Amino acid sequence: MGSSPLGKSDHVVLTWKITIHAEELKSYLKKYNYWKGDYSAITQHLSEVGWTDELSGKSVDGMWNYFKEVVTTLMDTYIPLKSDKFRKKRGHWLKSATIKMIKERDAAWKKYIRFKSTANFDQ
Repeated sequence: MGSSPLGKSDHVVLTWKITIHAEELKSYLKKYNYWKGDYSAITQHLSEVGWTDELSGKSVDGMWNYFKEVVTTLMDTYIPLKSDKFRKKRGHWLKSATIKMIKERDAAWKKYIRFKSTANFDQ
């Protein structure tokens, strides 16, 4: 839809409405919040396991599978999962270097607006 030009300009103003629907991104991976884990309880349970009895007579793979099962069970019990709040961050798809450059650009523009000089504009 076209509108009348602004002021004496020969440019026409275009306006439109767009509606976009996107599926919410979901992660099916467990993401542990290691900062909030109860490590004293995990240590207590690991010290109560009779490792010699449990691992005797097993192959290396069998020992590894038993150890992994014990640790995974303790992690599920004593370390909470992270929520998917990270998905709502602004620009989560941008690399941190790009975000840093955007912030530097914005800061340089604010500096130029506040103290107008060719050096600040060039920066």
